[in-house]
Amino acid sequence: YMSPESGTVSAGSSSDVDVIFDASGMFGGEYYADIIVASNDPEDPEVVVPAHLSVTGAANIWVDPDTVVFGEIYVNYAGPGDYSGTLELTLGNDGSEVLNVSSITVDNTAFTLSQSSATIDYGERIILDVTFTTTDVGTDSGTITIVSDDPDQGTFTIPVYANAVEPPVIAVAPDILSADLDVGDNLDQVVTVTNSGVSDLIYEIDLYDQSRQQRRRPGASQVNSRNNPIPFKGNFDVLESETRQ
Repeated sequence: YMSPESGTVSAGSSSDVDVIFDASGMFGGEYYADIIVASNDPEDPEVVVPAHLSVTGAANIWVDPDTVVFGEIYVNYAGPGDYSGTLELTLGNDGSEVLNVSSITVDNTAFTLSQSSATIDYGERIILDVTFTTTDVGTDSGTITIVSDDPDQGTFTIPVYANAVEPPVIAVAPDILSADLDVGDNLDQVVTVTNSGVSDLIYEIDLYDQSRQQRRRPGASQVNSRNNPIPFKGNFDVLESETRQ
């Protein structure tokens, strides 16, 4: 843009106009324009001044989150749920050129990464899996280092933390319950849920009407029945008891 965009020049004098080249938000490349100066000169009412801008584009890395915190993780456990050892780390590029990530490393072998390098187009992102696995109880930490061709953040570091704990160990007794009652009678029985592990055991008890499941479709698998339960209707009380050792 130019400043001022209009004015008056006295006879025999001159006036300077500032021409500002601004490459903000532009992609790398060559840009051309004409500056047209219109005036009341009868012989030369328009003067054209060519303008050229050469823009060198740059990638710009961003990472989310900037700190990876696993919280409590069960030792030797890689299954689903809140206590599993895998989290996601997003790498993005909001610059104007392709971001070349030459190296993605972590300085603690308890943590592993799903990728060791990447190429990220401008406006795009990728997701890395960060996995924590250990056989030792206690806190652990490390640093993820990302090396790229970002001109002002060539090396990006992300701290990572985890706390490994022993899992709970469940036992349920008895293995089976049965009752023979007349209509209108009731009988209290006890299911004991025992946790012989170190961490707290968090459990839920559900009840399915297995007899109705069997009548629903002969030959239906037990797995499918559990995935599509028929709620039990009747008076059946479950007394819960917790024993921790």
